[in-house]
Amino acid sequence: MEGDVPVLDSSLEQAFEIRLILLWQAITVLIVSLLAALFSLPWLSVLIGGLGVLVSTWHVQRSVYRSGGEKVFLLKAAGLRFALFLLLMAAAVFFLGLQPMAMIVGMAVAYIAMYVRSLMMIVKKMRGVGLG
Repeated sequence: MEGDVPVLDSSLEQAFEIRLILLWQAITVLIVSLLAALFSLPWLSVLIGGLGVLVSTWHVQRSVYRSGGEKVFLLKAAGLRFALFLLLMAAAVFFLGLQPMAMIVGMAVAYIAMYVRSLMMIVKKMRGVGLG
């Protein structure tokens, strides 16, 4: 029994994986924002765009967790998230004068970080099952 590796509960493992994805998104967006600042580009726009996607990713995870499989709840949450996301991005452009293209770059960076980390987790699980 000394050499046994503890098995994590599935929900705990998923929560850990989601936190890793959010961490990857945050670190990647911060690095790209800092690089933009070094080159005198609109770093705040990149940061706000990326953080908007990060919050959206977090909200998706919370919605799925809270829904209990109820599709109507998921659709309402998705609609609310979409409307709020657009409203906040429009407000950032209008009131703060942020650059829309730089915000899109920040969003793309956050999405790419999410997909890369997710792909890494899938490959790791496939190897664990003996497929890779």
